[in-house]
Order: sequence, then structure tokens, then C-alpha cells
Amino acid sequence: MKKTAIKALVLAVVAIAAFSACKKDEAPVPVGKFYMHIHTNIDSTEVEAGDVAKDANGRRFQLDKAQFILSGVQLKKADGTYQLLDNVYVLKDIETEELEIGNVPAGNYVSVKFTVGVDASNNVKAPSAFTGSNPLADVNNWFGSADKGFIFLNVEGKADVSAGQNGSVDHAFSYQLGTSANLKTIELPNQAFAVVANQDNFVHLTCDYGLLLEGIDFSVNASASPFTNAAVCNQIANNISRMFRYEE
Repeated sequence: MKKTAIKALVLAVVAIAAFSACKKDEAPVPVGKFYMHIHTNIDSTEVEAGDVAKDANGRRFQLDKAQFILSGVQLKKADGTYQLLDNVYVLKDIETEELEIGNVPAGNYVSVKFTVGVDASNNVKAPSAFTGSNPLADVNNWFGSADKGFIFLNVEGKADVSAGQNGSVDHAFSYQLGTSANLKTIELPNQAFAVVANQDNFVHLTCDYGLLLEGIDFSVNASASPFTNAAVCNQIANNISRMFRYEE
């Protein structure tokens, strides 16, 4: 019995050694760093904070703050499967266009899918649960309690509310979105791109705040959050999928 046990042990050690050798021989998967480069527009005009521009409906307004939390990024392959970049949370604001998402396997992709907002499991946590540059660590991106969660999208500015759109741009507006009702996932139309190993790789997009705020009457509903005017927030949230397009 002892000889049999020793023989079995030797065979097990040999098998583990052989498996380890095979693992060492496997070449690492080549990766490239993936970025999303997103411009902030009102219709066809790229804007910075305080710039006045007209949307497609001729409304004149400016953005003083325009930001959202981007998460759950997935790169779609030609075969219809997705490469998920899990636990990635990035804040897109007016000042920041180049967003580092992370390393992904090199190869050919056909589309990008992502979420504006925070998944349910993390939306019930406090900023103290996160560290570093994670936007969820910033209390300014939080409604102030775990039951309310994070501010998914925050847009503030001033608008011309005159009938002829020839008045002063001085009517303040402010909208903050959050809660599961406003969580939106976007998948862009197919447009092939490659991720090259050991290089920085970009997908270039535009986010149009004219489309985001389409249908919102600045003079009647100048402010809203899910806890003060859920209907207006839902209307804005339903516009999120329309605001993104590939840069022309």
C-alpha cells in the first residue's frame, strides 16, 4: 500500500510539473490601451464651458457643467461577442476629452457598448468605498446617501428663454440624473476599428447636449433630480442614447 501511495504521489507531482511547464510556454495575449475621445457639442458646434451655441431647434444656451459617469464598456467583435472592461468608471466632463478605459486584447472590433451611470451593486455604496481617481470616490458625484446613490449625469448652464431667441442667455438650468430608472446603456452602430498591441488606440465620438436636452422647456422646468422631478429626468435619460455619435 505504501508503494502504491508513493507511486500515485510521484505521478501527481509529474502531472503538476507538466501542466506548469505548459502554462509557462503559453504566450501572453497581446494588448493595446483603449481610449474613448469624446467631444462636447451643442448640435454641430463644439463648446467649452460658457460658450453659447444653438441646438438643432434654434435654442440658444450655454453649458457651465456637463458631465456623466461612463461605465461597463464593451468592445464588440465581428462574431457578435463582447470584450468587457469590467469595473471601469470614468468621468467625462467638458474639460476632459481623452478618456483612458484600459487594456484590451489586440484585434479587430466593430462597435462599442457602454453605460451612462452606475450599476445597482455599486450605486448603493458610499464614496468612501472607492479610492484613487475613481469618480465614485468623489462626494461631489453623489446625492449624499446610499439610498439615493450617485449622480449619473450632471448638466448646468444658462439659456435664452425669449420667444424669438434674441434675448439674454441668463436663465439658469440644472439637471442631475441618477437611480436605476435613469441608467442607460448605449451601443453605437457598427464601424470597424482595430486595437493594435502596445499602442494607444482611440474611438472618436461626439456627445450632443442639444439632443440630450431636446424637449426640455428651460423656462418651465429649470431644475430636476430623480427626487424632485422624476418625469423630467426620465425624459432627459431617454435622450441619452441619441446624444452620442461618431466624430465626423
